[in-house]
Amino acid sequence: MSLFLGTDLPVMAATASLGAAFVAYAMRLLIGTALAGARARRHVIVLGACATVLSVLLGALLTELGSDRAVLWRNLVRFLPSLAAAAVIGVLVLFPPRRFALRAAAVYIAAFSLIIWAWLPSALVRVAFSAPPAAFLGQGGLNVVTATNVRASARLDFGPDERLGSVASGSEGGLKAVTGPFQGVFLPLERLEGELFLRSTVDGIEAIGTEDVSSAGTARSDTARLRFPRAGEPFSFVSFSDIHENVALYGKLAGNVDFDAMSLAVYLGDFLNHVDSPEQARRSIVGLATGSVALPRAFVRGNHEARGEGARSLASWILPADGEYYYSFTLGDAFFIALDTGEDKPDGSAAYGGLVDFGAYHRRQAIWLAERLASREYRDAKARIVLAHIPPTEEPLAEVEPLWYLLRRRDDIDLVLSGHTHEAAIRLPSDTGLPFPVVCSGGGSADTAAAVAVTVDGGSVSVAIIRPDGSREASSVFGSR
Repeated sequence: MSLFLGTDLPVMAATASLGAAFVAYAMRLLIGTALAGARARRHVIVLGACATVLSVLLGALLTELGSDRAVLWRNLVRFLPSLAAAAVIGVLVLFPPRRFALRAAAVYIAAFSLIIWAWLPSALVRVAFSAPPAAFLGQGGLNVVTATNVRASARLDFGPDERLGSVASGSEGGLKAVTGPFQGVFLPLERLEGELFLRSTVDGIEAIGTEDVSSAGTARSDTARLRFPRAGEPFSFVSFSDIHENVALYGKLAGNVDFDAMSLAVYLGDFLNHVDSPEQARRSIVGLATGSVALPRAFVRGNHEARGEGARSLASWILPADGEYYYSFTLGDAFFIALDTGEDKPDGSAAYGGLVDFGAYHRRQAIWLAERLASREYRDAKARIVLAHIPPTEEPLAEVEPLWYLLRRRDDIDLVLSGHTHEAAIRLPSDTGLPFPVVCSGGGSADTAAAVAVTVDGGSVSVAIIRPDGSREASSVFGSR
């Protein structure tokens, strides 16, 4: 059932159950004589109440998933011919023609139609992109994520110019990955600089047999141009956080950002309320627009992305195989460290039911962080920026303390970018007692939303807070080493 509905949200199961009961009840009345008796009004009232509740549930369903791409809606459209054929057969069984010739003809036509309609959906459903390919930064390269309407195998053509010339695909043990609705191709890159052109191709797969494969067609994306700043070249990037699936609000913020002047889009977590279906990730992470240009993205997991049935699948949707939510990369003269601050309550909280172990996770992450802080890339960088959903200004949990212990000892960090507080703010060392400034993006409502634009020029780092109405409330310059 969850495969058809696209999610395990309770509203989905409630809608399906009530819908089935409604249909059975209505058919029973139509077949019988209840609608013609004295109790007809009572039955009509019950039917009307059921229809009203169904409408409310369906509205909640489509609002949660997004009516433009709702999994349930797509599946209903796909299986509509089969449902119509079943309805026709049901009518013939309940109300058969009296003449034998007509009955035989009706059964023949119904059977023939059922065969055609059973084959037609798979013949008509062809692979298509449900969002433009998105390039996510990771440790040692880019993970190019495609989102499709059916499961598919992806490959990536890439190169320093529009001729491309190189090909990569996701495979393990000689077998190309066949996944849906997301496919990822990891592109190892020693250094991110200059231009990189990308074009994704997906081969839709309907079924894999022992000696044959049923194809659902092929789709090819437009060629995207990514431009990474070179060493010594000033660059800008923009960060967002805590959108909480309010894609329209993100659109208002993004409308005030000059993406043509940006080299990177940073998503600082809590873009989802909780993870229940791939459709949420498509709408609120992978499918977010960056103006009319393609930008590499740095995704930082928030505490809300660690919640829900699908939280354990999120990594397979947007991270490369064996990838982690914490990673580092160099862009221009800046070295970035992306941390995963995990949940905002202790591991023993009843809310988690004993199903989390962020203590051990953060200890492993701290070992990695210590190595990154001692790395040559960190030492040679003119600017050093840390990305973390929960800021170090919050009262630290015991589980995440190993990370903050390492950072609090560093006076060579130029900026920590965070979210979580739903309050856009620039917090200076004189205010926090920390050896570095902390800048937070805003929240998921019109009065708290804010993006942060950052410009790196050598060792100088300047920031500006951008509101949905386009106003810039504050700006500061840090670094200048």
